[in-house]
Amino acid sequence: MGITRQSLYATLGNKESLLLKAVDCYQRTHMAYAHKALKHRRFGRRSRNYSRNP
Repeated sequence: MGITRQSLYATLGNKESLLLKAVDCYQRTHMAYAHKALKHRRFGRRSRNYSRNP
């Protein structure tokens, strides 16, 4: 890709900042469906019932 460590850190900050931004991006893109499903009323009720009676 041609990205150097220096240019990466210059753009995104230190290692911690880079990790937090990567996790935030992953959460917004790949975990958005889980958030929507858990907010959905029918799914929430089913998941609560399942947790009581597996």
